[in-house]
Amino acid sequence: MLAMEAKNPTARTPDSGKEIKVKIPVGYHIKLHTLKVLKGQSISDTVEIALERYFSTHPWPETGMPGLTKVPVTDADARVETPL
Repeated sequence: MLAMEAKNPTARTPDSGKEIKVKIPVGYHIKLHTLKVLKGQSISDTVEIALERYFSTHPWPETGMPGLTKVPVTDADARVETPL
């Protein structure tokens, strides 16, 4: 059997987003849901802000792998202002 990756008909841009599924501890889910209720901000947006903050304070590793480059985030400064 031959397995092929599905092709997306639209070209991806660095800020187009990629949906992933992750498992997190229940305590983190409760905290994220609480922020959603209290702030009216989606869990997805809250996680994106947290990841932007993390990657802005942690240097990108030098891997030496061709084609692996840091992807710029265009409007990160506007979203980072929201406290977690």
